[in-house]
Parts: sequence; C-alpha cells; structure tokens
Amino acid sequence: MHPFTSRCATAIAAAAAVAALAMTACTTDADTPDVGTRYQELGDPLLEQLQALPGVTVTELAPRTGARQFQLLVTQPVDHAQPSGATFQQRVMIRSRGAALPTTLASTGYGLFGSTPRDNEISFLFSGNAITVEHRYYEGSVPSPADPKYLTIRQAAADHHRIVQLLRPIFTGAWISTGGSKGGMTSIYHRRYYPSDVDATVAYVAPQSYTTNDPRYGLFLEQVGSAACRQRIIDTQRMFLDRRAELLPVFEAQAADYGFTYDQVGGLSLAFEHAVEEFRFALWQYLDEEFCAYLPAADAPAELVALYLDYVSGPGYLASDQSLEGFGSYYYQAATQLGSYGPLSLESHIRSRLAHPGTYRVERYSPLPITQVDPLSVPEVQLWLATRGERIMLIYGENDPWTAGGFVLGRAKDSFRYVVPGGNHGAAISSLPEAQRTEALGVLARWAGVQPPGAQASPSQTLAEPEDWSIDRQRRLPL
Repeated sequence: MHPFTSRCATAIAAAAAVAALAMTACTTDADTPDVGTRYQELGDPLLEQLQALPGVTVTELAPRTGARQFQLLVTQPVDHAQPSGATFQQRVMIRSRGAALPTTLASTGYGLFGSTPRDNEISFLFSGNAITVEHRYYEGSVPSPADPKYLTIRQAAADHHRIVQLLRPIFTGAWISTGGSKGGMTSIYHRRYYPSDVDATVAYVAPQSYTTNDPRYGLFLEQVGSAACRQRIIDTQRMFLDRRAELLPVFEAQAADYGFTYDQVGGLSLAFEHAVEEFRFALWQYLDEEFCAYLPAADAPAELVALYLDYVSGPGYLASDQSLEGFGSYYYQAATQLGSYGPLSLESHIRSRLAHPGTYRVERYSPLPITQVDPLSVPEVQLWLATRGERIMLIYGENDPWTAGGFVLGRAKDSFRYVVPGGNHGAAISSLPEAQRTEALGVLARWAGVQPPGAQASPSQTLAEPEDWSIDRQRRLPL
C-alpha cells in the first residue's frame, strides 16, 4: 500500500467531520469561554491533547470558518545544547480543521504579525491545518536577557524541531513546512538540520546571500525590467538627492508625523540617503514596471516627490528606531549569518551624489552587539540542498531582486523551482501560469496524500482572503 493511501482516506473522513462541526462551531469572541466545552461534547479531544503537552500553555481562541484556533506558549531552551539551562516562551498559533488532515508548519521568520491564527497559502488551498511559529528573538518570543549568541539558524531550527516533536503525534496527516521570504529561509534551515521532521517544504521568495554586500543583487537590478524603466528609476533617485535641500524638511516632517526617530542609524540625513538608496530595490521588490509610469517629474512639488519616496521606501520603512524595535533582530542575523545586499548593489549609479557613501550596511542597523560572524552556515545549507535535499518546492518572482540570491536545487530529489513571470516578492503558487500552477498543486497533493484543490486554485479565489494566508511576503520589511 502506498504510504499516503490510508492518510487520504482518513483525511476525507475527517474533512466530512470538520464540515459538520463547522455548522455549530462558528462563534464570536463573546462565545470563546464555551468553545472547548462544545468541542469536547462533540468528541474532539484536541484541547485536552494540547493541554497535556509538557512545557506548553494553551489558550483556545474563537473558531473561524469551522477551524479551531489556539495560541500556544512553548517553553524552549535558550540554548538547545544546554536544555536544562535558561528558557523562554515561544509563541505558536494553530488553526485546526481536523487532526488527520495535512498540516503546514509555517515560519514567519519574524514575529507573528497579529494576535490570531492565520492560514498560509497551502493550508488555505488544501483546507488543512496551519501551525505558525514566531521566530526566536522577535516580538513575543524574546529571551530575557536576549543574549545574541543564541540567535542562530541552528538554534531556530531546534525550536521548530521541538515543536514538531510535540505536535506531530497529535496532527497525524502529512506535514509540509513553509514560509515566505525570511520565513522561507527559516523553513529550509530547519529542513537541513532536521530533514525528517516534515514530509516536504515549500519556500517562497527565499534568498541565500553569501556576504553582507553580495554583488548579485546589483547585477540583477541592472537587468530587471525594461531599460527605459530602469533608467527612469535611476533618474528619480538622482532627483531625490539633487533636491535634498527641499526634501529633507519634508522628510523630517513626515517622520515627526509618524513619530519616528533615527538615533540607531545615525540621524535624519543618513536615514534619508538610505531610503533613496533602497528605492530602486524596494520598487522592484514590492511593485512592478507599471509603477515607472507614475514616478514624479523632475520639477514636481517637493511634497509630491516626498510622497513617492515615502510610499516605496520612506521614513519608517527600514531606518527608524521604531522599525528596529520589531525587526532589529533581522539585521543582527543578516550581519552575522544570513548576509544581504549593500553598497555594491545600491550605490554605483548615485555615489557621486551621496554625502554618506558606503554607510548603508546591515551592520549599522543591528541594535544587538555583533560579537560573532558565521559566513559558512548559509553556504553549507545550500550545499546540502543541492546534494541531499528532497521534496522541496521553491517559488520566486521574476522581478523580485531577492531572486538573484535564490536557492539552487541542483540534484535535490523530487524537487521543483517555479518563477512567477513578472512577479515580485509576493509571488505565490496561485500566481503561476495555469500549467505550472496545476503541476505545482499536483505535486503538493501527492506529497500531502490528498486530491489537488482543482478549480478553486485560481488567483482570484485564492486572494479572496489574502490576510488569511499571507505571512510576511506582503509586508514592507527589509526582507
């Protein structure tokens, strides 16, 4: 018997049970105290199973569209090599439609971006379970004291491994790990160190940079889109800098309106320049070529020009102290292990106009002291993927600059790489051309042991509730 056959039969039966349960399970927040009791009366022991897990605190939240929802606080070692040492609480969200259905283990790579569970694209399309893990050292999952020595890809992988150990005996269907951008990177790192934890991995727009000044991103920006659009963007950046005296007061007023300060980066002038440097990268990352037609004219009013800079890469986008409160750990990771782009990719065409050339580097943005640098772990993960990886799917956007650093499958077994034509950092399976989308969904269904979702997998229907399954790919983050 094929190992997924029995899972498929069980999943079909479970889906029917969940559908029946949904008729009575949709409640408002006011009904939350009765949720566990009502499900217990229907013979669903999930709450009791979660409550029995060692070192886990469980809160059941109001169900949504037939799915039970939970927040877990999982006690994790700060250093997994010393499990009896200091610990911290890691937040995990669960949306459950039936324990025997396929389960996705989604890493945000950052915080949770909200207080309620959410689907990812795969759990949404396949009506499965979604387990979302907040990355250590972000938002509600920060050790105290926050010793940066333990903010590494191996320690985070061990966090995910322990969560799998706790929850996989409860959620018995196939498991697929997933994540977008830094979350996709995190899912691949987890798979490298614990390759048997899940059945497959789907990583969206996940790069692997070799240095903190990786030149591949600059080469990509010299070729992406049309020559006319590329030149228009460069001309706009030069115009920003040429009109610095006019724009800085507007930039300062915008920052004041938002309540932003710039002590970490070194002041308003540097923040302004870095926003201008980021403009070209961010435009291709989050927008598309059509936006070139809307870029401001060279003689446009300063207030209008500043609005365009603000929209694409403005005051709080990367440089403000307030942004770094939530994402400063990213810059530490980028400076010590993950790598990034830097002046080589951003400055060549505007360097003569910069007052602070060479300063736009992730090291400057890290609020944590950089006491260790590990340039070898990420290349080693790429080597593992290309030689021993198995059942991995990679999704990239054609115009997304991070695609320049995309993982390479090499000889990975039963693995697939798709690129969305004209796509940006929001690339998804649902935005692939029909033939590739059908193929990708068929592969996922085979890995999960279920039937493909079929006609429902059209982009318009999938995006009907984008807040349900977008994780960090749709957010304006550094990565």
